[in-house]
Amino acid sequence: MRIMFLFDPIHPVFSSIVQAIAVRPQMTIGELHTYLHKNQKMDISLAHLYRTVTRMTEHQILIKSHRRLSLNLMWVSYVEFIAARAKRIQQNTGDYPLRIGEKRVHEAQSLFDVEALWNHILVSLYRVSQVKQIYKYYSHAWWQLGRNAEEISFYQQLKERGIDCRWIFGDATFLDTLGAKRVREVYDVVTTRTPPFPKEGYNLNVYGDYIVECILPEKIARHFSFLFGNAKSEKDFDEDLFLDIFSLRASYKITVWRNPKQAAILRKKLSGYFGAPDAGV
Repeated sequence: MRIMFLFDPIHPVFSSIVQAIAVRPQMTIGELHTYLHKNQKMDISLAHLYRTVTRMTEHQILIKSHRRLSLNLMWVSYVEFIAARAKRIQQNTGDYPLRIGEKRVHEAQSLFDVEALWNHILVSLYRVSQVKQIYKYYSHAWWQLGRNAEEISFYQQLKERGIDCRWIFGDATFLDTLGAKRVREVYDVVTTRTPPFPKEGYNLNVYGDYIVECILPEKIARHFSFLFGNAKSEKDFDEDLFLDIFSLRASYKITVWRNPKQAAILRKKLSGYFGAPDAGV
């Protein structure tokens, strides 16, 4: 199972325990051990898990009652306090909203950096945009197959908040179709061999008045073209090789442009693939 974020990536065992108990409270340590092995593919001994849980209990992160574990609500409240303060400060000192016609360019050195920046930008735009509909075009479904691919529960949360995402992938290879399946449970997705934009290396989001665009460096686009074009089944998909692409160093630029007229033109091109009303016009 891929997890979009770890609570504490420097300490993955701690992080996995917090995330597991958050969604499945009242587990025993034995049940937690089984859950981590089955759902998070974590190879950890029962003795190591006991020691970690003991330390987390001593630091008042976990509560152990009748051999069952829960998160300490006081600790959860403190985490919420830090998160709320960080959101408030970041919002007041952030880059958005832009003036109409204004552009902002963000630079990155790897696809991992691009993913982080892209998500940060979209959260920032969510706070300033009145329209909660996003059209997403990607030449290939690389995002859905990567290490930080969002879980279905993440998309379900977005939908519950009133955000409508519509995805188009610019090819219909086996891997593009596989990536689309991971989104289709919640949102409309189209794979097409006749895309409205470049078939290789192009990534575009249209969010209200805003256009977010990234053209992949040529060598990265070639790697994806080869992998997506040659994998005919899951056994052909070399996940380690695929993930290596995300750490390759290259010069990336993410451009954010507030242009209502151009956004409407792009949105119209994309909405034609769904045959549904466009909330952004």
